[in-house]
Amino acid sequence: MPMSFFGDLVLQYSYAALIPASFVLQPATALLAGVFVRLGYFVFPVAYAFIVAGALIGDVIWYWIGYHYGERFVHRFGKHFGITDEQIVQTKKIFHKHQGRILFISKITNGLGFAIVTLFTAGLSRVPFSRYIVFNILGEAAWTGSLMLIGLFFSHLYIEVGSVIEKISIVAMFVLGVLIFIGLVRLIRSRFIGENV
Repeated sequence: MPMSFFGDLVLQYSYAALIPASFVLQPATALLAGVFVRLGYFVFPVAYAFIVAGALIGDVIWYWIGYHYGERFVHRFGKHFGITDEQIVQTKKIFHKHQGRILFISKITNGLGFAIVTLFTAGLSRVPFSRYIVFNILGEAAWTGSLMLIGLFFSHLYIEVGSVIEKISIVAMFVLGVLIFIGLVRLIRSRFIGENV
């Protein structure tokens, strides 16, 4: 997220800009909010609360999608990604056995791009919402606080840190895109080969 774009949002909408920004790109938003605390545009606890709220709204949406549409999605498209019914059952068992650890770790590694899959799987696995939200709040509190403190104390280096996290996120999204592309190629091949044979 470019500093000038973020700066324009802050000047125009103040704290309200943090909710959608953290929903879309939470790590960079938290880092830049720390910089803006240093510059005097934000008060740390208020900015922190808005960023955590924005990220948790996203968490609830992904959980809801997984809860209501996860089974249907996996049964319809999972075979194209090599996902079997046995793997779904095994994943649910593992998730229920280690749900707290999985949720917490996914939140504090949010910038690596795996959190959305984990949040979706939590809904798919029917993790109790109260347990889900508690671990997400704990993980989000630690992650957001850490990133804001990094932005605050190392504001002169925000470009390098933000760039690294952004690059890692881009690589993770690229890998996900490649996997989706491979799945689509398999789907198309199986449809055309199946029809021609």
